[in-house]
Amino acid sequence: MARHHTWSAYRLEQPDNQVTCFVAGTPVRMAPENRNHGAIYFMLTKYTANRDFEPHLMIGNNFRASSSVVVDIGGKIFNMFTRDNDAWVENGRHEPALLSAIKSAENMEISGFTADGTAVKYLFLMNGMSAALHTLRQCS
Repeated sequence: MARHHTWSAYRLEQPDNQVTCFVAGTPVRMAPENRNHGAIYFMLTKYTANRDFEPHLMIGNNFRASSSVVVDIGGKIFNMFTRDNDAWVENGRHEPALLSAIKSAENMEISGFTADGTAVKYLFLMNGMSAALHTLRQCS
């Protein structure tokens, strides 16, 4: 593991010699402030050497059923579909654009609704993201 500001890089080797690499970041601000949000992570995971990193959001509460999460990176909007407490990019063809935006961004704001109808918003600073990804450049 290597830590870069609010982002960490991980390389996991499985007993069958499969390797999974990912970076994970935590938000610096959560709204509403008076809510127990639980553990929140935005991750970019690489399961195989021939695939780019897959974006994934995990929060400590379930999302509203059949809802979307909005990712705002400098005014560029990306949508993620939800299942339980997880979210992934709705259209896989948009993943490269999201990854490109992440690599050049100063921050990223993610908003959605929890199962109880609460509007939540998370602010991630991107300082350290590029360094964390660089740590995993040889991941296979």
